[in-house]
Amino acid sequence: MDTFIKNAHRITYSNAGTAISAGDVVVMGTLLGIAVADIAATSGVGEVEIDGVHDLDAKTSDAWVIGAQIYWDSGNDELTDTEYGNTAAGRAAEAKVATTMTAAQVVLNNNVMVASTTAATTT
Repeated sequence: MDTFIKNAHRITYSNAGTAISAGDVVVMGTLLGIAVADIAATSGVGEVEIDGVHDLDAKTSDAWVIGAQIYWDSGNDELTDTEYGNTAAGRAAEAKVATTMTAAQVVLNNNVMVASTTAATTT
């Protein structure tokens, strides 16, 4: 049985909240996306980009190196290096200098999670 549906660059999102404009960040649980087009409030349906490199607003006082895990702060609508209370956005596609950069590039949903509790053994 073939279970393939499509490549996961974009997914269809059913909006139950306020109207979403093209380019807005959409938080879907632990998945972050960018609205491809406007999505109407309460019952609108639209495509959301869930991968690729995107240029998003970033907390001016934060700094990070390329490849750093960065997060989306929904309360301030910006990328941050603060994990607590925020949604993992992905990995930094460029280094960010504090105080001089108000936006930064992120590879969406490129999150490395290490959850192994089993030690490797050799024989």
